[in-house]
Amino acid sequence: MIHYIAWISHSHGEYAYLVSSAGVWVRAYYAGSKKSGEWYLYPIIDDNHKTVIYYAFDDPTQLELFMQMSKIAGVWPKLAFALTGVNQEELRKACADMDIKFVQSIPGIGPKLAKRLIVELNATMSTDDLKKLTIDRSLYRDIVTTLTNLWYKSQVIDPYLQSCPYALTKEHLPEIMKYLIVQLSSRASKS
Repeated sequence: MIHYIAWISHSHGEYAYLVSSAGVWVRAYYAGSKKSGEWYLYPIIDDNHKTVIYYAFDDPTQLELFMQMSKIAGVWPKLAFALTGVNQEELRKACADMDIKFVQSIPGIGPKLAKRLIVELNATMSTDDLKKLTIDRSLYRDIVTTLTNLWYKSQVIDPYLQSCPYALTKEHLPEIMKYLIVQLSSRASKS
């Protein structure tokens, strides 16, 4: 159920108190800056606290985005509301570039949820892009650190590590290191 109201807003923190001329008020999450006008209200029933929580939106596109984000597994209403406040062009670009750090910078999103959001929001993904999401980042850093300690530059290591034919797992670590050292040594001898 969606409500469409024309009331006056009084902001207080993350909430806005939407007050009608008749004195009826509703407390709603609202990230906009309008002081008066028209809003779309979306009520969510909170069974844990036995109450109704309202989310206010300036236009129907924000409401549509909120409803779309709410359908993603692991995204609760408050997080879906936070996602509607993010610059949508930047979010699309982050999904296209597989920028997990950008998505994780949104409050309430951890590494697993960031990956899931990127997959959900990015309708067309290649298998190479999906491989990027499953890279073990700590193992990646350890490999780069080990090779930089052997006097290889990290900007030279990265392209070879990205094109490595082995999955970046601890089980394949000996093969990965052998491949990288052979590739980096042959590159160094050509220079």
